[in-house]
Amino acid sequence: MIIGAGQTTTSMLNEIRANRCNQYNVRCILDDDRTKIGRDINLVPVVGDTSRLIETVKKYEIEIIIIPESFLKKLNRNIILNKIQE
Repeated sequence: MIIGAGQTTTSMLNEIRANRCNQYNVRCILDDDRTKIGRDINLVPVVGDTSRLIETVKKYEIEIIIIPESFLKKLNRNIILNKIQE
């Protein structure tokens, strides 16, 4: 899962797809901009906002969460990290 549905995420998804050696399978994206929810970025759905982090991790069986630094600057980094550790 990637948190943040901006240009950085688009670039990351392009890189992940171009580098076939990696084993990343990005299943979903979360973003707090509600206008982005329901859209796809490079065929990966934006499924909700960060308030749904824990349930999304369980639903999509997420093992790795990628949080671009640009997204962390917008939010309180501790809030996201505390949710992940729950």
